Amino acid sequence: MPQYLLTAQSPAGRKVTELITAETAKAAVKDLEGRGYKGVVLHLDFIRPIQATPLLTARDLVHNRFRSSLHRTLIMAMRAYMGAWKLLALTVTCFIVRRAVNAPWGLFDHLLIGALFVPLAVVRRKRAGTILYHRMLEAECWRRSDEVLRILPRLAEKLPPYAAAWHRAKAVALKQDKLLARCRKALGLYS
Repeated sequence: MPQYLLTAQSPAGRKVTELITAETAKAAVKDLEGRGYKGVVLHLDFIRPIQATPLLTARDLVHNRFRSSLHRTLIMAMRAYMGAWKLLALTVTCFIVRRAVNAPWGLFDHLLIGALFVPLAVVRRKRAGTILYHRMLEAECWRRSDEVLRILPRLAEKLPPYAAAWHRAKAVALKQDKLLARCRKALGLYS
């Protein structure tokens, strides 16, 4: 079932953004209105499947349109570290205790330092698909059809089938257009 991103004012008067699964956009709006929400806004500018996570809330999905890639990454990293605070506290405590007892530097210390970077690895993994998608869109804008066709299979499971087919069709049409232009130029049909 499709998901819709909506922003509305709650019965308590707070602005709320929710991700709702419904048959149609109208049903999603009626769901919010049925719960007493007012001023419902349906966000239609998301062409790929939407997935809110603890690192990326529905509200972030709306606000990310205006944030830079670095800003989005920093917000996700901050949330990842806040969510893993127990792991980080345990890691730092173990490291301090080992330094206090003058334990020799070894593999365990390297593992402790590596554990400090686990939240960053999680963020990098989550952002990899988005970065690849933006790279494909940039290649599409610069009319680099070969690059679009090379990136598209890696995004196949992350894009809905209709979006993947649309990007593929545009890239193939552009490739054929370039070939046709070369043929016309070689035959001297236009300058």
